[in-house]
Amino acid sequence: MKEATWIFDKVAPGTKQRDSVSEEFFTNGTRLSAIIRESIQNSLDAWTNPGGDGKHPVRVRIYHSGETGALSASAYAKYRETAEERYSSPKNGLERPLPGTDENCRFICIEDFNTSGLTGRTDFEPTDEEEESHGEEWNYFNFFFRENGTSKGQKDTRGSWGAGKCVFQRASRLKTSFALSIRDGERWTPREFFVGVSTLKIHRDASHTTWAPDGWYGILVSGEAVNQIPKQPVSDPEAIATFKRDFNLLRKDEPGTSIVIPYLRLSKEDEEGADYDQNSLIRAVLENFLVAIINGELEVEIQDGPTGIPIQVNAQTLSAHAGKLPMPGNRSAIVTRLHYDLIAQALSETFPQGGKFEAKSPGAKPDWKDEMFTREQLRAMKKRLVARKPILVDVPMPILKKGENGNENAEGRFRVAIQRADLERPMSPAFFRLGLLVDAVRTTTMNYYVSAVIVEKGAVADMLVAAEPPSHNEWKQDADRLARNYRYPKKHLTFVQMAVRSILDAIDSSDREKSFEPLADVFGIPKEIEEEDDEKRKTKKDVDKEDGADSTEPPAPPQAKKAFVEFPEIQGERKGFKIVSGPGLSQAKAFPLLISFKVGYDTFRGMDWSPFDFSLDDSKKIQIEKSGDCVTIESAKQNLFKIRVDKAGDFEISVSGFDPNRDVIVDKIRYQYPSEED
Repeated sequence: MKEATWIFDKVAPGTKQRDSVSEEFFTNGTRLSAIIRESIQNSLDAWTNPGGDGKHPVRVRIYHSGETGALSASAYAKYRETAEERYSSPKNGLERPLPGTDENCRFICIEDFNTSGLTGRTDFEPTDEEEESHGEEWNYFNFFFRENGTSKGQKDTRGSWGAGKCVFQRASRLKTSFALSIRDGERWTPREFFVGVSTLKIHRDASHTTWAPDGWYGILVSGEAVNQIPKQPVSDPEAIATFKRDFNLLRKDEPGTSIVIPYLRLSKEDEEGADYDQNSLIRAVLENFLVAIINGELEVEIQDGPTGIPIQVNAQTLSAHAGKLPMPGNRSAIVTRLHYDLIAQALSETFPQGGKFEAKSPGAKPDWKDEMFTREQLRAMKKRLVARKPILVDVPMPILKKGENGNENAEGRFRVAIQRADLERPMSPAFFRLGLLVDAVRTTTMNYYVSAVIVEKGAVADMLVAAEPPSHNEWKQDADRLARNYRYPKKHLTFVQMAVRSILDAIDSSDREKSFEPLADVFGIPKEIEEEDDEKRKTKKDVDKEDGADSTEPPAPPQAKKAFVEFPEIQGERKGFKIVSGPGLSQAKAFPLLISFKVGYDTFRGMDWSPFDFSLDDSKKIQIEKSGDCVTIESAKQNLFKIRVDKAGDFEISVSGFDPNRDVIVDKIRYQYPSEED
């Protein structure tokens, strides 16, 4: 049997040099979170019993060696020595100083069980015909080791780009990782193997030879077939047994895959990234896969160091570990302990029917409308929220997919869980697709509500995958795959992104009476002045009627109110509002007229503002422009605006720079004349 060795390819002179930029897609979040996210995401996609009886969830074991369990430098030498020349070459992308050849190897391994392993042929590259006629059998070996940035386009997958595995190399000081896999079934040869991969940069050595960035730890074979691959995995049983012992793998003969990352890049005080201790590992698992664990699809065992006690994280033990999640006051928190409480209740079989609601279908071009709920539903939802009880809303959303023979209509749906909470800062909803957190969705924040949008298997989840970049942490409305495969994709994405805010807006409007001037209280004359004017307009007959005297004449029709100032909205990226002279200004009793009002964001409770939202005197964000010589800006601080109108006339003040995803409103308008008598 040939000895395993590192294989790097030379680059022919004149070849255009291009380094991989895949890892740039994964700069969000910590390295630890990215590793946990990518590995478990792949494990769930390789689950051999999806949607089964719940007795065979994906099991994942995470083992961190720590210093006490680090592999000795002499034991690691066999996995390093044939790559040492490439590791030590200048400008190869590795950070200096390199791990010394006498430095012990601190590592992490992540193993999955009840999964299929990296199935597919290892010796031949798939032909185009094979890829097109694969059926449900993808060559996962080829996708994992030999392709980068290629979309599988498969249904019900959490990842599809094939670029995510670069985070494993990124987490290593040698930009190196290993994978051992046992394939499900007996027809794959070899059934068990391991491979090492290293991702450097294109570089030259002392003899001016140019080397390709990708290294392969395995066996080099020769063959005559055109599509035969010379770089093969290590399948020698003795070498595999040694690899398992060296890296403390528990896998024996069970199908699945084990990832090993040697010489971990550890966090520094001035660098992003959580350290690899047990609490951080538990938190990373809970934040990214809370819904999958609650649903019983995933169980995780975490062990820190060879003497550490393995911790079991599953649906039964979850409540004991929820304290590892941050509280909402943590500014970096996306999934908090309150999210656990909310989702665990909402997805429980014992969740009361009175807390479940079904929306009407929004149609093929979805848009949120109050008519999607009955008035009784809205009032019932409001009653529960006021009582601080959670609600769970099922939202249908038909999906139109472009097909060879026209549009293909698929019934899709998702769920929204909401509960009122006392928050130290506004929070966005947590979005989960197929149990995986999508942590950078563009949406609005709420001051008084913790919420989650949960998308299970189906047409909606498939559409959202098409909108995701390789990091799978957001939804892009301009994604090529989205426009290529779906009709009205922007409307669908906006519909999902704004679900929580739209439901709360509908609830908020349920008690309002219809009015031909619905914005009069905000954009018209203040209520105090209106009431005062009403008193002055009372006739003697009105007074007599109040005193008990009868009147046969009908009351005079109410006079229309004319606003002193109006507040038209500014849409677009520079969102805001304008202050313009209203038709009632010419009827003002005296000048100067002082007008003050507060600015905030529209919430379920009405206008809300905190110093974390904005400050009117922050010139870097908020822009204020004035035209007209009859008005003066007295002050604009925090969320309080004051102007002085010196005479009747036309003027305009524009205030812009607010969050484009939230609605800006004006409230608590006050008018002050020169003297109390006026």
